[in-house]
Amino acid sequence: MIGKSIKPSFIEGAVLALILSALGSLSYSLLSFFFVSTSAGLMIAGVVCALYVFYLLRRSTRKSGKLVSAVATLAILLVAMLVPVSIIALAAALLFLIWLLRSCYFRTGAFDSAGDLALIIGGAGLAIFTAMYTSSLFLSLWSFFLVQAFHVFLPAITRSHTKNNRHDDPFERAHANAESALRSIYQAKTI
Repeated sequence: MIGKSIKPSFIEGAVLALILSALGSLSYSLLSFFFVSTSAGLMIAGVVCALYVFYLLRRSTRKSGKLVSAVATLAILLVAMLVPVSIIALAAALLFLIWLLRSCYFRTGAFDSAGDLALIIGGAGLAIFTAMYTSSLFLSLWSFFLVQAFHVFLPAITRSHTKNNRHDDPFERAHANAESALRSIYQAKTI
């Protein structure tokens, strides 16, 4: 599903939500035997979020900044593992990271980024609501990531934005023509 298509689909996001939820709840069950449940929760939140961030980086058509984004994700997770932080602080940092990456790699402007932020806040609220009434980590994760699958319906950066094609913008086309004319005049004088 993560083929060569430019824009991810809602179905792809829903399947990813199912996979991440199953992976997160299964891992939590296994890790809770070896660690305190809070530590296991921190680890699972970090790993599941990191997997989602790496999915976003892979699906983005932009080439710049991916290494920095991956290193920032790993740095946040490393700090969370070494420094005692609350699950709320880690969740807030990870949600901010997801929003920042999607805003930079998938959105075209401030209004689109605000819509993306609304999806993240709505998904987090639904996950909390689900956790309170079902006590199921699987359903909580699934509800959060299922809401995130809707981000494909927000306006996205298209291929023409990422190519920086000089012939799309009239100013750039005129600038290129002027540079070409100056080069030909310079070459004519030197001959």
